[in-house]
Amino acid sequence: MPPNVLLFLAVDYGPLLQTVLGAVIALAGSIAVPLVTEESKKRSERQAVAALLAGELSSYVSIIKRRGYLDQLERVITNQRIPYYFVFNEGDLIYLKQMDRVGLLPPQTCERVIQAYNLLSAALVDAKTLLTMKAEYDKPVSDTTKVPYGLSTWLQTYSGLSGFLSEFLEKAEIVIPMLQQVARGDGY
Repeated sequence: MPPNVLLFLAVDYGPLLQTVLGAVIALAGSIAVPLVTEESKKRSERQAVAALLAGELSSYVSIIKRRGYLDQLERVITNQRIPYYFVFNEGDLIYLKQMDRVGLLPPQTCERVIQAYNLLSAALVDAKTLLTMKAEYDKPVSDTTKVPYGLSTWLQTYSGLSGFLSEFLEKAEIVIPMLQQVARGDGY
């Protein structure tokens, strides 16, 4: 064998290999740790958003059912007795403050959450419209040049509100368990 081959075979490459292997492991760790940390942060944030929205939707469902809003609206529409008005305080919807984080949810859950909140928002718009109509209706004739709203306008608004609340309840019954599953971290 040529002398340079013998020299190559006689050199101990253990420390060099250990150094190279150590550098590769350190590099992999420096890449993997931030990725794992970021994913853990996203998972925690996704779970928090899901828990907040599930709680808020559950509260609205409970309020609507306990106050019997749908039954009251149905009686108003059936009996055509106006003006009964609907009081519903929208307060500060958590959803509006978390809207930029809703995208963290799984796509199907995200879609249903948005649908449920759009229905709730439509119901709140109708409720506010009814309060405005009630205020106009209660004004003495000398205070306004507007004619109080006709019965058909009242009934149409009550009917819209009733429909939106019914659809909201149906959608919420589907989306709340989905959000609770995400909040628990089941499968996500």
